[in-house]
Amino acid sequence: MQHSLSLSLVRGHRGRGRTFYVDATGGSDANDGRSTGAAWQTLAKVNAATLLPGDSVLLKRGGVWTGTRLVLAASGVAGAPITVGAYGSGAKPVIDGGTVFSPYAAGVDCILISGSQSYVTIENLELRNGNDFGISMAGCGNIVVADCDIHDFGNDGILVFSGSHDVTILRGTYANAKNRTGTYVSSGIEIGDGGQNFLIDGAECYGNATCGIACHNHSAADPQGRTDVPRYVTIRNVYSHDNTGSGAQILTGDTTNNPFDMTIEDSRFASNGTYDLNLTKTAASTVFPTNVTVRRCTLQNGVGAGSVQVQVQGTGHRVYRNLLQLSADKQVNLSSCTDLEFAHNTIYQAANTTAAAMVVVGSPASSVRLRDNLWLAGSTGAFLLGVATGAGAGVTADYNFYDTAAAPSGLRWTWNGTNVTYANWQATSGQDAHSTAFQRAQVVAVGSDFHLQAGSPCIDAGVAIAGINDDYLGAAPDLGYAEKA
Repeated sequence: MQHSLSLSLVRGHRGRGRTFYVDATGGSDANDGRSTGAAWQTLAKVNAATLLPGDSVLLKRGGVWTGTRLVLAASGVAGAPITVGAYGSGAKPVIDGGTVFSPYAAGVDCILISGSQSYVTIENLELRNGNDFGISMAGCGNIVVADCDIHDFGNDGILVFSGSHDVTILRGTYANAKNRTGTYVSSGIEIGDGGQNFLIDGAECYGNATCGIACHNHSAADPQGRTDVPRYVTIRNVYSHDNTGSGAQILTGDTTNNPFDMTIEDSRFASNGTYDLNLTKTAASTVFPTNVTVRRCTLQNGVGAGSVQVQVQGTGHRVYRNLLQLSADKQVNLSSCTDLEFAHNTIYQAANTTAAAMVVVGSPASSVRLRDNLWLAGSTGAFLLGVATGAGAGVTADYNFYDTAAAPSGLRWTWNGTNVTYANWQATSGQDAHSTAFQRAQVVAVGSDFHLQAGSPCIDAGVAIAGINDDYLGAAPDLGYAEKA
């Protein structure tokens, strides 16, 4: 990962600049803006000002500015960004785009970082009712958005595209994208074509028409001629839930550019309508995403009509130490995968009425490795692992534990499209030579939080996997998402 944002930028150091104050009710544009008692009143006055590196524009808490877009058309420098923030006490200052969505009446976007500006910090604001965006930027660099609440917008809460780089989004909420035209991926946060070094840390995304977070490129060039995917993206400590589409979607849209080199970690994706997590491509694209790591995440309670809750497609992915709580009849779909490490995951499903496998490896598959995982099937009808016709030659499964609600002598596995018992699975496929399958009544494996309990047969039952479980305790790695302390 090549995320290289400076600590001074992330901490918001501003250098020695001027401070301008803006008060929606008590200010006047005839003032010089240099003190709270002589504050400006409108965003139009801010837009007309010439800001210099280190300058700050502070909006009074409790104030509301409606119908005027804030345009930031100047750059700071390293250690002295231009900052837009808040002063006073009370609720965050509000920039309201004035858009009405039903029936639709156009307003304006809330904030535009225009041109290819750099070293800009936006913090502690509420942005709402943007016609398309809460904040948009193209070709910008060294941007920080911190502790903002952005909601009810026509397309994306934050849109970052056209080769923007070194962009950090810290905390805040990003909610209720409307998809007002019905044609776009409308997300709480969207990172689009080109650029590199992005960090999303601590954000909550919910109620969006398509995705909580979307990272993708397009088949047609954007305004700066970019079609390549964004690279070196880190998503951590995120809670993305109750979105109509995916909690997070990583998507390729062209035919050649696909190395995301992305990490999604320590996050929770829950109750999303299509997928909790979707690594895939458009129908027109010929390449899948590559090099995405998903680790230490919880993905739970998918609510959509489809059968897939988590979809992973592409090359070079590492999916490990995740808790995958599948809703009834949902599954993890690993299809069109090459060089996939699926390890140390706990896969739990309380109910299954369709005999759909909890984890499916689809064809084609090449060097797909499933190791050190723990399956917990709460339903007698559940299939645990299915390998589709034609995929078997590309799959290696071993050092797993299958905790079943029915005896493993039943047909609970699928090998190359044929349903088999566990014994036949081992004999026919040659898989899981060091694995174990037991009916749950015979084994006490985990507690209510899915952590291993003392005496569990999953303790010290795994195999060392370089770069995945180097920090294991005991004689060998434990199985599942959590190492027993």
